[in-house]
Formats: sequence, C-alpha cells, structure tokens
Amino acid sequence: SMDVAELSKFIALKMNLGFQTSEMIKIAGLLHDLGKLKVPDEIIDKDGPLTHDEYNIVKIHAYETHQILSKVNGLEDITQWAAQHHENLRGTGYPYHQEKNEIPLPSRIIGAADIFQALAQDRPYRKGLKPLQILKILKQKVENLELDGNVIKIIEENIQQCWEISIKHSSKI
Repeated sequence: SMDVAELSKFIALKMNLGFQTSEMIKIAGLLHDLGKLKVPDEIIDKDGPLTHDEYNIVKIHAYETHQILSKVNGLEDITQWAAQHHENLRGTGYPYHQEKNEIPLPSRIIGAADIFQALAQDRPYRKGLKPLQILKILKQKVENLELDGNVIKIIEENIQQCWEISIKHSSKI
C-alpha cells in the first residue's frame, strides 16, 4: 500500500489538488486495502488465479475497509475515498456499484494507482510489466469506462516517474 499511497499523492499533486488534499489521498491510499485483513490468508497468498467464489470474498475488502475506517471520527473523506477505489465509471465496480458522477476524484486516483502498482509489481504468476505495457492496459480500461481518462492522462505524461514510484518498495519485500 505504500507505493499506491505515494503514487496517488503524486498524481493528485500533478492534478493540482493541493498539498493538504494530496496528503489526505496518500493516507487513503495507505488504508485502501485495510479490509483485506478480513480475507483469509490462503486466498490473499494464492499463487494462481482466484476462483469465482474466492474473488467474491476478496471483493468484500472494500466494504470492510469502509466499516473499519468509519469508526474513526475525522476520517470521513479518507474513509470514502479508500472504500471506493474499486468503483468504476460504468457503475459495475464494487462495493456500491456507483455511477460515474458519484465517484469522487480521489477514489478514481487511488483506483488507477492501485491498478498501476499491481501491474508494475512482480507476482508469483508473472513478472512486473514495463511502463508502456502498463499504459496500454490503463488506456484500454479508460475505453471500457473502468478508469478516468483525466487521471490516466496524468499518468501518461509522467509514466517513468509513476513506474519508479510503483516499484520503489517491491524490491525490498
């Protein structure tokens, strides 16, 4: 989550969201997968593709993130942004199936950063992708109304820096 947080902050600053908002987005990025603590380790650590049932269990993490963070006063915006990082512009994301105009920009930023980082990182079943490979996938997701084109434009304009942020901690794990 550290790389997602750093990348989210970087994108937010490039989108001129201001330092305080960008710091809040970074915190939301750090906490976005908190709900995965409720997902069984054997699913989180699985070396291959998830079954349909396993994927449905993983999808609950966004809702659980909201449930955990909503108990802390003063984190209302951060809670919302973190919990909505898997929503998409088509309304088929999760956990709330929100429409395009209902998804706050910080959630869109964290969602894009999360996908970017996941693609850049080595996984047990594949090596991390290079910047242009990642960009191609992200642009495809914009065409499919899964990601915000304005966010991906910022990533494209800063692709090398985004990639370096995304792999910064993965070599130290």
